[in-house]
Amino acid sequence: MGRFYEYKCPKCNFSKEMHVGGGFFSKKYWEETEQQEKELRAKISEGKYGDYVRKLVECDTGNKLRFICNTDVFQCEKCFGLMIERKREIFYDTDDYEMVIEFKKTCPECKGGKLRKHPESIRCPECKEVPLKLEKFGSWD
Repeated sequence: MGRFYEYKCPKCNFSKEMHVGGGFFSKKYWEETEQQEKELRAKISEGKYGDYVRKLVECDTGNKLRFICNTDVFQCEKCFGLMIERKREIFYDTDDYEMVIEFKKTCPECKGGKLRKHPESIRCPECKEVPLKLEKFGSWD
């Protein structure tokens, strides 16, 4: 199941429709997601994200950790570029608590800003002054 968002700037009329996720019949999307998850696991095993994360994954003998590499809406904190990227997270949920480790990404457009996953207030990439208005939201398959 995928989601779509349509944003519009009330000041400069910038608009953008964004589709995230994969449809039920999107085999290619799910294969890419699975490959991204395998690559994330491998980088963790190699120690790229530090000993704490590596040991956490090694101790998961009950396979309770979920590696999440689905697409989502991201915005750069520096240039305000708005894009669809793959998130990289480890998720663990029990009746007692929930834990999420989110691996930060750098903006592919300006190469200097950090990407924020689906921020509550999305600023206009064009005029950079006013938050965008969510015009439409829905699901697709």
